[in-house]
Amino acid sequence: METNLTRHFIRFGIIYGLIQIIITVASYMAGADFIASNMIMFSVFMLLLTVGYTIYSIIQFRKSAGGYMTLKEGFMATFFTLAVGGLLTTAFTIILYNFIDKEYPQLLAEKSIEKTAEMMESFGASEDDIENALERTDDVAERFTVFGQIRGYLFGLIFYAIYSVILGAIFKRAKPPFEQQVN
Repeated sequence: METNLTRHFIRFGIIYGLIQIIITVASYMAGADFIASNMIMFSVFMLLLTVGYTIYSIIQFRKSAGGYMTLKEGFMATFFTLAVGGLLTTAFTIILYNFIDKEYPQLLAEKSIEKTAEMMESFGASEDDIENALERTDDVAERFTVFGQIRGYLFGLIFYAIYSVILGAIFKRAKPPFEQQVN
């Protein structure tokens, strides 16, 4: 079972990582203005993609295990799928934002802050609040540094673990206690 589980999360994790990398490249090619203008929609899309993909992944694992799965197996299948995919994506974004295009993180941060200020203005925010938002440009750009990316991945592991327990609990299915063992 362990080799089946390991093969599963490596395979599904690599596929998940590649999907995220493709989306990252597509959003990078679309430009900082596009991402900054559609940040909420992009975030919701990524959340739905993650939920949908992990549900598909855990169902496929349970099918491959004969239709039964423990909470531990469900947790491991989901957590390690997300961890492998997240690691690949983090490695790619570190390379993209720190070696390929070092100026992009600052540009994206500036565009994001501009869009935030425009939105705050349209909601009637005070000038002080808008100024405070504009001063956070360096904080936003810091998320794209090597340290910021690694820290984001490590914090992500905490959320992956919580989500994986929930998904494992929802999709676990115990074998009937008196089922015939076929050898």
